[in-house]
Amino acid sequence: MNQTAHVESKRQAAEIEEEKKTENLINHHLGDKENEANKKKLDECPPSFKRAKTHGFANKVKQPDFIEKNKDLMEDTPDLCECCDRPTKQGVKDLSICMDTRELDFLGSGFPLYYHFKKFTFIIYLLMALCVGIPCLIINLNQDGKKQWDPNSSYIVSTTIGNNGNEPDNYIEWRVQVQAILNFLFIFVIGIASIFLRKSQNTIIREVDEQNITPSDFGIMISNIPKDKRPDELRKWLEAKVPGIEIVYVNYCYDITELVEVTRKHTSMVQIKAYLEAYKKRRLEEEGNINEEEAIKKGVQLSPPASKFCICINKSYPSINELNIKIKNTEKKQERIMASMERICHSHEFCGTAFVVVNKQSHAERIVKYFDSTLLMRGLTWIIYNVLRLKNSNIHNRYWDGNLIYAERAVEPGDIYWENLSVSSRTRFKKILWTSFIALVCLGVAFGVNLGIRGIKKSIDGSHKESLAEEYFIRGLSITVSFLIAAINIFLGRVIRMLTSYEHHETYTKYHLSVAFKLTIAMFINTGVIPLFVNFGRANWFDSGGLMVDVFYIVITISLISPFSYLFDPAYLIRLCKRWNEERKGEKSKLTQRQANELFEGSPLDMAQRYSNTMLLFCMAVFYVFPMPIISVISLLGALFQYWLDKYLLLRRHKVPEPFGETMAQIFSNMIPFFCLLYGTSLYIFSTVLSEGKGWIGLAAFVLTSLYMIIPFRQILNCLKKDIHRNDEYEYKEERIDFPTDYGRSNPITSKAANIYHQRLCDAMSTKVNNKSKVDEDEDSLEGVLNYGRQATSLEGKVFNKFQHFEMLVGPLSKDYLLQRKRTQHYRDFEKDPNNENSNNSNRKNQIINKPLHKCHTTLHPTHLNFMTHKETTNNQNKPESHNSIQNEEDP
Repeated sequence: MNQTAHVESKRQAAEIEEEKKTENLINHHLGDKENEANKKKLDECPPSFKRAKTHGFANKVKQPDFIEKNKDLMEDTPDLCECCDRPTKQGVKDLSICMDTRELDFLGSGFPLYYHFKKFTFIIYLLMALCVGIPCLIINLNQDGKKQWDPNSSYIVSTTIGNNGNEPDNYIEWRVQVQAILNFLFIFVIGIASIFLRKSQNTIIREVDEQNITPSDFGIMISNIPKDKRPDELRKWLEAKVPGIEIVYVNYCYDITELVEVTRKHTSMVQIKAYLEAYKKRRLEEEGNINEEEAIKKGVQLSPPASKFCICINKSYPSINELNIKIKNTEKKQERIMASMERICHSHEFCGTAFVVVNKQSHAERIVKYFDSTLLMRGLTWIIYNVLRLKNSNIHNRYWDGNLIYAERAVEPGDIYWENLSVSSRTRFKKILWTSFIALVCLGVAFGVNLGIRGIKKSIDGSHKESLAEEYFIRGLSITVSFLIAAINIFLGRVIRMLTSYEHHETYTKYHLSVAFKLTIAMFINTGVIPLFVNFGRANWFDSGGLMVDVFYIVITISLISPFSYLFDPAYLIRLCKRWNEERKGEKSKLTQRQANELFEGSPLDMAQRYSNTMLLFCMAVFYVFPMPIISVISLLGALFQYWLDKYLLLRRHKVPEPFGETMAQIFSNMIPFFCLLYGTSLYIFSTVLSEGKGWIGLAAFVLTSLYMIIPFRQILNCLKKDIHRNDEYEYKEERIDFPTDYGRSNPITSKAANIYHQRLCDAMSTKVNNKSKVDEDEDSLEGVLNYGRQATSLEGKVFNKFQHFEMLVGPLSKDYLLQRKRTQHYRDFEKDPNNENSNNSNRKNQIINKPLHKCHTTLHPTHLNFMTHKETTNNQNKPESHNSIQNEEDP
C-alpha cells in the first residue's frame, strides 16, 4: 500500500514538473521579453508622434485583403503598426464610399444589418411620400382655410391638414377622409414590410455566418445557475433537458471585480510614474546632465508643475517615492486577493454565469428555443416560485434547484465585460430604475423650458396680432425651439450614456442596446410628445407659432441639420487641436506613447446614437405624417443624407469599431409593431380632435394596431416554423482551430490554460495524418485577470473616452488574425490532400497559435515548434477531472 502511494506521489510530482517545463517553454516562445519591451515603449514619455500617426492610420477601417495579395505570408509582414500589428499601407486599400455594405461583414454582422435597416427606412419614406405624402399634400395645398385659425398663419400651415379650415364638419368630408384612409392603409404596408425586413435580415445573417464562422455561432450564455453546481453537472442537466445536443465545453465565469479594479489603479500609477521620471530626466539633461543630488542643491524643480483641472482647480503630482509606496501597496493587495482566489472551485467565487459551447449551430438554436418563453409564462412562473414559494412545482421545467435558468445566444468573446458578470440581476435592475428616473427628471426640465417658450409666444401673439415684426419674432422662436430641442437631445444622449455605463451590463452590445432604447424613447418624448402637450388643443396646432410650425422646423433640424453635428463634431475638432498642440510641444509633451496613440486614433463610433437618430426620425414621420404630409418628403431627404454621411464617417474618420453583432438590428426590427401602434395612435388623436369625435377611421386604426401589438404573431410564426439546421456542415471541433479567440481564451481566469490547450491542439492537428492525437488540459491561472485589468477597458472609461488601448482583442485587421487564417488554409489544404508534400510543409512552416489576451500582438515563430514534442501533446491523459471551465472537452 505504501509502495503504491509512493509511486503515485512520484508520478504526480513528475506531472507537475512536466507542466512547469511546458508552461515555461510556451511562455518563452510566446515572447515575454518582446511583450515587456512593447509595454515599455507604450509607457515612454515623451512619445514618438511618428509612431502615433502610424498607429492612427493603421486603426482606420480598411479592407483586409492581403490574404489574397500575400499568399506566401509568414511571420514577417511589412508595414505593420508595432503596437497593434494592424497593416499601415501595404496590402490594404481604402474602401469605396459606394461599396456594397455587405462587404463590411469583417467588422461583424451588425454593420451590414445597420445599413440594411437604413435602406429599409428609406424605402418606407419613399413609399410614404408617393402613396401618402404627395397626394395628401396636393389636396391640402388646393384648400385655403389656414386663415380661419390665425390671420397671420404661417405658409407652413398651408401644407398641413389644417388648411381645410377650423370647422369640425370639414374633417368628415371626402378630402380629409381620403387622407385618413391612405394613412390607415399605409399602416398595413409598414406591417407587411416588416416581415420582409426580418426575412432579409435573416438572409444577411446567414450569409455573414457562412463567410465568417465565429465562436458566438456555437455559444450559449447560461445565467442564474446555482452556485454550488459544477460544470459537469450543468452539462448533464442541459443534455437531459435538450436531448441530442453535443456540448464541447463549459466555461464558468468568476467574480474578479476587486482584483481588476486594483490592477487598473496600479496601471494608472505606473503611467504617472513613467511621466514623472521622464520629466525628471529631461530637467537633469537641461541642467547639463547633473545628478539628482546636485539638482536638489541647486534648487532645480524636478517634479512637473501643477496642472489645471477643470477651470480653477490645480492638480498636483505626487512624488516618485510616494508613488513607489502606493504601487507596492497595490501589488501587496493584488497578492493578497490572488492568494484568496487561488482555489477557484469555491462556490462563492462562481458568479452563476457560464458560456456553453456546442458542436453544431442547430444545437445552440434548440437550447435557446427550449428556454424561450412568453412574458405571460415568465410572470406566472415568477408568482408560483417566488411569491407562493412553491419550489417543487412542475409547472416550469426550466428551474434548477429553485433558480430559473436563462439562456440566450452568446455574443462574441471580445464583447464580454467579465468583471460585470458578477453583478446580480436585482442590482442591475435597481440601477436601471435609478437611471430612468434621472432621465425623466431631465425630460421634466425640457418640458418646463418648452412650456416657458410657448408662454412667451402666446403673450406676444395675443398682444400684437397685427405686428409683422412680432410675427417674424414668433417664427424665430419656433426655429429657436427646434435648435433647443436638438441641443437637449444631445444633452440627453450624454446623460443617458453616462448613467447607463453604471448599470454594469454584461456585454458592450447590451450597453449599446440599453443606451439606444432609452435614448430613442427620451428623444421622442422630448421631440414629439412634449411639443404636443405644450401646444395642447386644436386651437394651438395651426396658428403662427403653433404645433405644426414647431414640428416642421424640428423635423428639418433632426433630418438635415443635426447630422452636421457629426461631420463637425466638437469632440473631433478638439482632438485635432490637441494633436497640433502636443506635436508643437515636442519633447515637452506629457503624454505617454500609449496616450499619443489614442490621441491619433479616429473618433470612436457610437452605434447607439446612430440607431437612436434613425428611430427618432422614423417615430416623428409616422406620428406627424397625417396632419403634416410634407414630413414624409423631408424624412426621405434626411434618411438619404444620414445614410451617406454615416457611411463616409465610418470609412474615412472613425477608428476600427469593435465587433458588432446582429442583436440591436433584430430588436429594433421587432419594434415595428410599436411603430404601427404609434401611427394608429396619431391617426386617432388628430382625426378625433379635429372632427370632435365624428370620425371612425382613427378609432379603427388605434384598435387594430393595438391588437397587432398585443397578439404575439412572431411567437406564433416561430412555433409553426420547423427547426432550422442551417450551417450544420460546420462543426465547432473543426472550426475552432480557425478562431482568433474563444470563450476560454478570453476569460481572464482560464486564459492561460485555454491558450496552452489551444497551442497543443494546433500542434496535434498540424502533425496528424490519419490518426487523431489527444491534447491535455492545464490548470487555470489568475495571471489572465491581471492582464485583463491592465489592458481591458472599463465600460465607464469607454463612455468618457478615457480608456487605454484595447490590446486584448484580435481585431479583424490584425496580423494575428490574418496569419491565423493563412495557417488554417494550409491545414485545410492538407486535409484535402494529405499526400501533398507542399501542403504538409506549408502547414508546418506557418504554424502559429493564438496568444493570451495580454500577448496578442506576439506570434510564435515556426522554429519554436521544434521544442514542442509529441509527448507534450499527449501527456496527462489520465489526469483526474478538475473544477475548471475548459474541462470535459472531447478529442480534437
